[in-house]
Amino acid sequence: MDVDSSCTNLVEWNKSIEYASQSIVDKENDSQCSSDEKDAMNINGNNCINSVEKNTPEYYLISPCQRSQFSELASHNYKSLEECKNLAIKKRAMAFNFSPNERFKIASDKNQTNLKSCIIMSCPEVENSTSLVLDIKYDYYSIFTNPIPPINATCVISVGIFVYHTLELNYTASRQACLSFGADLADIGTETRTTELSKHISILSGNRSKFKMFYVGMDDLNIEGEFLKSNGESLKCSIYRAWAPGHPKNRRATQDCVALDRNKMWHVVDCDKRLPFICEIFPGGYYDYYDDYKMFECVDFITIYD
Repeated sequence: MDVDSSCTNLVEWNKSIEYASQSIVDKENDSQCSSDEKDAMNINGNNCINSVEKNTPEYYLISPCQRSQFSELASHNYKSLEECKNLAIKKRAMAFNFSPNERFKIASDKNQTNLKSCIIMSCPEVENSTSLVLDIKYDYYSIFTNPIPPINATCVISVGIFVYHTLELNYTASRQACLSFGADLADIGTETRTTELSKHISILSGNRSKFKMFYVGMDDLNIEGEFLKSNGESLKCSIYRAWAPGHPKNRRATQDCVALDRNKMWHVVDCDKRLPFICEIFPGGYYDYYDDYKMFECVDFITIYD
């Protein structure tokens, strides 16, 4: 990975897990940043890291007595939920299964589990998921609560959740479509994001002439030449660039909006141009599982294992 390193992540911010404040990791990585990388954080006399809000991801209980069967990033035996959360943060995970000590101990005593108490997942569950199974030993946690990712969402491991819309709209309408379900146009401010999102464009486009470029969250509509990402942060606060040849300098005055192509390149296009677009779903929003489960408690069903 090139400039999309831990040092770069100290600068960039997004509501997604990729940019969440990671105090556990930051303390290890801060001393490793070179002087050049630290200088890059201070552009035009403005320390971007101080002008941007940083958040630690919040994991919410989504499904008690259930376990996600998505592939694992890591697992460990922990007694406390906090220890499991810290491992999830370190692994940039979006979800995990955790077995409270009293339930895990009962299952272990009865030789009914060969799994660890803390299971870090590669991706979160989506709406109407069939991969959640009843397992009274575990509770399922996720950073995605409101909205729960839709069934057509694309998970990019350790980065975020995205929805590719092939309906062609102009830039403003594309962003409004994303905002309508609690998302926004996707951030492409790192090499990982540009590369991974471009891969899916390539899959969607195939050999067809359509769907070769998708709107993403970057434009210079407010100040000519100063590109802002969907979270309002200036591109000047980032190191990574992936402009296509001739972009963004050789362009017309009306070309203020950015699209990503299937070759991992950014293009500045006319904002009235109708293109498909990529929405990014952000973590957040309190989720009260009791509304759905009516005070359902796993301990009531421990007798199942008697």
